[in-house]
Amino acid sequence: MRIVLEFPAAQDGHIFHHRTLPRAHPHRHAELEFILMVAGTMPYVVGRRRYTLQRHDLIWLFPGQDHGVLQTSKDAEFYVAVFRPRLLQRAWPVLRQRQPAGNFCRRLTEPGALRLQRLLAETEQSVTDTNLFNAGLHYLLAQTWQAFQRTPEQARGSELHPSVEKALNEMKRARGDVTVEQVARAAGLSYSRLSRLFKRQTGVTIIEFCHRQKVDRFRELYGMGQRFNLLEAALEAGFGSYPTFHRVFHRITGLSPAAYRKQVRS
Repeated sequence: MRIVLEFPAAQDGHIFHHRTLPRAHPHRHAELEFILMVAGTMPYVVGRRRYTLQRHDLIWLFPGQDHGVLQTSKDAEFYVAVFRPRLLQRAWPVLRQRQPAGNFCRRLTEPGALRLQRLLAETEQSVTDTNLFNAGLHYLLAQTWQAFQRTPEQARGSELHPSVEKALNEMKRARGDVTVEQVARAAGLSYSRLSRLFKRQTGVTIIEFCHRQKVDRFRELYGMGQRFNLLEAALEAGFGSYPTFHRVFHRITGLSPAAYRKQVRS
């Protein structure tokens, strides 16, 4: 699913510092992106490959490339930096490509990762000054790409099984509003076999993946709470009842719906 990232139009990009699970379902956008893991682990799907990102891992995600978090460990912490196409006009040609060939996930050295982490934090702190922030983004992009190039290439990631890929595509198409039987038929396997294979390759069950998609859909529908209230957005997202929504939302986000509403409004 193609999405539009929300940050001020005057900025050449943005930096997100995550300690909770972000958007889970596979998506794509026009911006170049990289992720630097600070702590914990995070199973991640990029196109047809699956990675288990760990501390000091740096991965590049290119414009228009499908990618998404499957789940995170409880201690997961990571930075995400995104760069608008206009910033890339003076960058290395490979960073402007949509599907460049090669491996773009490497584990940085301890000094290299810590230096990049400090640079991300310093750049993020300058966000109130747009000119300074944009200058910092240019420098950050250059330094990160050089750090990546200096790191020896490692064999990373594994190909998704075709049936798992079909299951992911079916759930992405249906945005979570699909039965496990429908997913199994689309994948061409029995549910029991697909369930085992899916869990082994992604780290989450099919049901859990569908639940995370519904939570993402709820967040999109609820927005700032101006179009739908909590119940309306939950039902529209595919939850059969408010108690089911409350239980799933709290388990995935760590917040009750009421606490999330307060967080959004503040």
